[in-house]
Amino acid sequence: MRNTIVLVTLILLSLLSGEVMALTEHEREKIQQVIGTIEVAKQLVREGGRLGVETDSEKFMWDKLLLDLEEIQSAVKRHSISPSRTPRDIRELKLEY
Repeated sequence: MRNTIVLVTLILLSLLSGEVMALTEHEREKIQQVIGTIEVAKQLVREGGRLGVETDSEKFMWDKLLLDLEEIQSAVKRHSISPSRTPRDIRELKLEY
């Protein structure tokens, strides 16, 4: 009986894990580089936002760009922690800055 339970558990785990893709070490390194690069970009956006003048007629929307970068970074981090073949939901990006 116990062997049957163990066997069923192993079969279920193998079926469920078929949905998850493992990252190679090289892919994991590149993903970490992307996450770091996005972090640098976020810092540049924060600095740019502080330089903006409220009276600018064509004001750049630094805050919207920062939100989009944070969402992208979050999605990349999620994938690095738990890769999956099934696309995950992501908040719609602003894309208008």
